[in-house]
Amino acid sequence: MRIIPVLDILTFEGKKHVVKGVRGERNKYFPILSSKILNDSDPLAMAVTFEQLGFEELYIADLDLIQGINKNIDYLTLILKETDLKIMLDIGISNISDLNQLKSLNLNKIIIGTETLSSLEELSNIIKEHGKNKIILSIDLMNNQLMTRNMELKSLSLLEFIKKLAEIKVEEIIFLELTQVGAGTGINKDLIEIMKENLPSQLITGGGVKTIDDLKRMDQLGIDGALVATALHEGTISIEEILKL
Repeated sequence: MRIIPVLDILTFEGKKHVVKGVRGERNKYFPILSSKILNDSDPLAMAVTFEQLGFEELYIADLDLIQGINKNIDYLTLILKETDLKIMLDIGISNISDLNQLKSLNLNKIIIGTETLSSLEELSNIIKEHGKNKIILSIDLMNNQLMTRNMELKSLSLLEFIKKLAEIKVEEIIFLELTQVGAGTGINKDLIEIMKENLPSQLITGGGVKTIDDLKRMDQLGIDGALVATALHEGTISIEEILKL
């Protein structure tokens, strides 16, 4: 199982910072100033540190761009220049035209989140144009309800949405219950089992992870990748434990 550290990015006082997620309540997200990893919320410094610790991949969610504000991505250009990390990036893509600004960047994966995706038809078009090995769909949930601006999708249950998704054959999927992000409540076994039973895709999840046993349980349940942030910063999971796993 792949262990993938997370950078959630928000602007404070005109500068992009790595922030601590708190149950999807973005008004409560603040720069990480105390961490077992690095006492610096600068995105480049944090990315470099993760690479030095032996990680090969990095998940970046620019929460500014997901909300349509503060569209500066200079920090991303620096991370791509200064590290060899494989970046998976979520900047709030809605349609094919939104991808134009990323064409010159050497990104490993582009994340399309349900929160901003305009429609499943547009997802299909994006995959056809950019290739299924380049696109990750992020199924974003809040209290088990699909986060989406599309009213048709909003009316669907999770299982109904998954059935529609099966027609598109997405190769890799992230699923996140945002109320668990930064909460340290343990993994959502029921949600993992639903996804495993109904989706043939490679599956990545996060939220709630607190100890190495949570990661071991994810592995046993057949998860392909785990997103980790708070547990690393708070030291409830050590780098040594991850290396052993």
